[in-house]
Amino acid sequence: MSERRLSEQVADDILEMITIKKRFELGEKVPNELDLAAELGVSRMTLREAIRILAAHGVLVIRRGIGTFVAEDANLDEHGLDTLGEIRANLKDLMEMRLIFEPEAAYYAAMRATEKEIDKIK
Repeated sequence: MSERRLSEQVADDILEMITIKKRFELGEKVPNELDLAAELGVSRMTLREAIRILAAHGVLVIRRGIGTFVAEDANLDEHGLDTLGEIRANLKDLMEMRLIFEPEAAYYAAMRATEKEIDKIK
């Protein structure tokens, strides 16, 4: 069994706060990053990654400039605490797709670029 990243463990902790401890209700705003990171004893960077994991699973919604909320339509029954680690495979798949498509897209962008656009890149 591979060792889980700290951000995945923190995502599980937040999910536990929502599902088991009932600390946050659907649609409710979660504490700001500084407070929640301090409470969980992790860095803001680790907390942000955990929040992204939960957002990718539809558990949290990030509203820029407003805050992070528990998704109002989150079906928390289908988000077991064991399933959050599976997102790593999805990210690997995404990275593979990017490696397939991005070089081709960059090639065509470079072929169609104007002199002004090329100068801007330099």
